[in-house]
Amino acid sequence: MAYKFSSKENAFLTIITLTYNASKYISKCLQSLQLACEELSPNLLISHIIIDGNSHDNTIERIEEESPYSQIFIREAKGIYDALNYGISLTQSPYVMYLHSDDEIDTLFLELMLNKIRNESANESMICYGSVQFIDANSKILFTRNPPLYISFIQNYVNLIFHPNAIYSTCLEKDYPYATNKGLAADHHHITTIAKVSKVIRLPAAKYKFRLSDSSSTLSAIKKKSNDKLQTNNGMVLILKRYLNLFENQLLSRIKLKLFYHKSYWK
Repeated sequence: MAYKFSSKENAFLTIITLTYNASKYISKCLQSLQLACEELSPNLLISHIIIDGNSHDNTIERIEEESPYSQIFIREAKGIYDALNYGISLTQSPYVMYLHSDDEIDTLFLELMLNKIRNESANESMICYGSVQFIDANSKILFTRNPPLYISFIQNYVNLIFHPNAIYSTCLEKDYPYATNKGLAADHHHITTIAKVSKVIRLPAAKYKFRLSDSSSTLSAIKKKSNDKLQTNNGMVLILKRYLNLFENQLLSRIKLKLFYHKSYWK
């Protein structure tokens, strides 16, 4: 039986998913969300909003089959950050998070995150971020990045918080909307801005699963952003990116794969 999501008005947490011709992985994404929600206390209400950019494959049919209580809003595709801002405008819960249509979450992700948040000050704006498990097309875990220790100086150059593996106070997202004129750097700009006015909480046990697959629309965008940065950023950025590597496992095997076999998990 499908998990029955709450209305927007009554929810403690709203989860926003953007879709556009996402039929390949959307079922796995929604199944992981259903399993995670089933671990929650019944009185902890979750709303799920899907913003679809007018898909012309069978994305909508798969959503209705897997998650009939998700709320679907279909509108013209005007870019990721425009859609995120629209999703936030619909959000009425005190907390919000994002789940990419290509990705999954660990079964305990929501329980761990929300228990941590509820133990914190209810009146304080916060960002709670966890680990990222990088998975392949078959959902096999390739390697894990534990949440880096947040250092504002480093955040000015590279993103220490992986955008979707966090839960945010909704007031932050409403007060500081995504800058749609910054292209794929908008998430970095956004997190850098809101982290200055919020409590930042690390939670390594909560695991978000980011899909490394050539057919992942999210990964394609990140590859483009990475290539653009390599062309425009100075050596400081490349040095600080090594800081992120300190929190990753399987690093030696990945270096070997690249040096000796000229391959990468990112391809």
